[in-house]
Amino acid sequence: MGARISIDFLSHTFRGQHAPVLQNIDLDIAPGEQVALIGRSGCGKSTLLHMISGLQMASDGCVRINGSQVTKPSAKWNMMFQKPSLFPWMSVRQNAELGLAFAGKRDIALIERLLAMTGLADKSDARVGDLSGGQQQRVALARSLATSPDVLLLDEPFSALDAFTRASLQEDVARIARENGITLVLVTHDIDEAVAMADRVLIMVADPGRIASSIKMDMSFPRDRVGADFIRTRERLMRIFSQLSGSVVSNPADLATSGGSSPQAAA
Repeated sequence: MGARISIDFLSHTFRGQHAPVLQNIDLDIAPGEQVALIGRSGCGKSTLLHMISGLQMASDGCVRINGSQVTKPSAKWNMMFQKPSLFPWMSVRQNAELGLAFAGKRDIALIERLLAMTGLADKSDARVGDLSGGQQQRVALARSLATSPDVLLLDEPFSALDAFTRASLQEDVARIARENGITLVLVTHDIDEAVAMADRVLIMVADPGRIASSIKMDMSFPRDRVGADFIRTRERLMRIFSQLSGSVVSNPADLATSGGSSPQAAA
């Protein structure tokens, strides 16, 4: 079952700087919810994701997962990065079971099941150095799932892939997270990706980085990217995003009320 993520009045200023990169982030993510963070470069999306993962500590406030404060990384909340960071001389199976190996465990049946789930059943003995970029990201996904995480954190892991491979992985990751009840937090610059994968999209703005609006995606899965609901939702999200990120807003919630959105402002 997925974990609840609570972010309590989190702010952060990098060492040697005066202006905060994040300010007063106050957020609750329900168990099993799939949330996308979007915003222009420099608004602090990845910094916030790294703080959820425990890779970085905030100057003020805290992150809690299932009520426990996050102070370091854990196998129960795994991160997928833009690059899969695999060992190219090892096989697909060996890379997928690395997380278990570091924990001193071995579960061949689990790894085989995960490789089948991620579309790699026929590649288990192949060297990952011989795989395509999309296949390598599938190996990274299988590795992330091997420790049975409660939370999966995605830092633009599909951004370097071609459009067709990217769409396929977006659908597969969202499906696997739903089927296994995993809480998913995605950082992306791709609004189509956010609409395709998320239950809720959070729009961040910069200077300082903060959540300006929260919009629910009221569509069932899987999502038809050429359907009227998807196109209408994408246009509404783009309009709100453009309003929030393209001008100085004294009350961001006021701009996100059009089109049936559900805004939350944290300024």
